[in-house]
Amino acid sequence: MSGWTWHTTAVVAGLTAATLLGASPAAAATCPTSPKTAQAAADAYLAALTSHDASAVPFAADVLRVENGLVTGRSAEGIRTDLNTSVKYRIITGLRDRQYTAGPGRVDVRYRLDVGFTAPVVGTVRVVTVSVNERFDVTCGRITFIKATISPA
Repeated sequence: MSGWTWHTTAVVAGLTAATLLGASPAAAATCPTSPKTAQAAADAYLAALTSHDASAVPFAADVLRVENGLVTGRSAEGIRTDLNTSVKYRIITGLRDRQYTAGPGRVDVRYRLDVGFTAPVVGTVRVVTVSVNERFDVTCGRITFIKATISPA
């Protein structure tokens, strides 16, 4: 394998892995996303969790969402519809204690999510709080991949 170095092998392996995970290596190279832009995209998604209005979330058309190892969304339209109408999101009553780790094209957010219901007489009742670690890959300002790991708080 003349001409192949450890660097060439690493680049090919990285591009292959990125492609398998749904990222577009060409798009990522030609349209870098700053940590600030990546965090703003993640914040739009997190706001939609409690507002149940995902109209402002900048999804890529082919966004993929994985939760605890299971695919829970395969398109912007599907994820947006879930955030707006699905019972699994409608029972979210609060989100707090955000901690960010951001880099170019990616932001990881740790937060606590309150789940419960609202009753006319008593108001919002928190039933359970969970811890969430969520990774957002962002290219050209659009969320291309979300990986959520949810565990007891």
